[in-house]
Amino acid sequence: MFLINLKNIDAINSKELIIGNHNIPIGKNHYAELQNRITKINS
Repeated sequence: MFLINLKNIDAINSKELIIGNHNIPIGKNHYAELQNRITKINS
């Protein structure tokens, strides 16, 4: 489990999360969960 500060995310897609110079592989399940949390925070 990782803790991610959403302000530090540069890009996200279904394969990876990009934070600065780091590409962090994520699965489709984690991508969907992150998208849902980002949507909730922005609403």
